[in-house]
Amino acid sequence: MNGLLRRGHIYLNDPTIIYHEPVAVNGIQQQPSVIPFQFIQQSDVRQAHTLQQRTTYTEHQINDLISKCRVFLLTLLKLTEKQSREKLPIVRSCIQDLLDDTIDPDTFVQRLQTLYTTQPHSSIVLFFKLALPHMRQIVKNTFGRPITIELIERLRLPTNKSK
Repeated sequence: MNGLLRRGHIYLNDPTIIYHEPVAVNGIQQQPSVIPFQFIQQSDVRQAHTLQQRTTYTEHQINDLISKCRVFLLTLLKLTEKQSREKLPIVRSCIQDLLDDTIDPDTFVQRLQTLYTTQPHSSIVLFFKLALPHMRQIVKNTFGRPITIELIERLRLPTNKSK
């Protein structure tokens, strides 16, 4: 038989079937068994995962995401300035690193949790992952330069009253 022998199995050229070699038990020869087997390729898993994540958003939804992200970051700055001024440089630096894509949303949220000793909020990470690329792009398109805290303060998004 043409194939690769490994621990009592012969893997033939057909990757969907595993052929077991005959085994003698108490002197009685058993018949070879054929077991159908489906391999899942890593690329298939990535493709399925990517297909699940592909969601299209309307312009209104994107603007809403950007607006909420902008409000969240600016509110965080204002609250930090009022409640704990000593943390303000750290928070500003974390926000700018997030905007610059120097740190990812996971790291940003972890730093805030450490700084403020709060419980994890995994939904905010997904929120940033959705909103930030759009916010970076709209700031670049509007101001012609990379995103900064000062630019998101100046950013005015179109409002759409109908939902």
